[in-house]
Amino acid sequence: MKKFKKLPSLLIALTIVLSIIPLGAISASADSDNSCGENAFWSLDASGLLEITGTGDIADFTASGAPWYSERDSVKTVSVADGITSVGNNAFYDCSDLAEVTLPDGVSEIGSNAFRDCEKLESIDFPAELK
Repeated sequence: MKKFKKLPSLLIALTIVLSIIPLGAISASADSDNSCGENAFWSLDASGLLEITGTGDIADFTASGAPWYSERDSVKTVSVADGITSVGNNAFYDCSDLAEVTLPDGVSEIGSNAFRDCEKLESIDFPAELK
């Protein structure tokens, strides 16, 4: 019986420690994979800037399959960094507040419907190598 005397104290201590950790920190670590291609990654800041960094292709997605799709109404500007070579199908589909896109010279292809239903899109800097 003596072995179990400390068990209630340990459970209380564990409960206190777990209650101190904010739930947002737990879900943030679960959602920390911001990949949008084999070696491409995305981040969206509070101003609505969606940045794509890394190398290679932005993957092809279904109409509602881009990893930022649930936050599409927050996307105002897209900046694709040097090293990205193509924009996949449906990448920015239905980003209705998207107004400006900057693509680096290395992008040679843009997939089908990449900018479909981007109603406020006013400016895209197309690279010279674009097919």
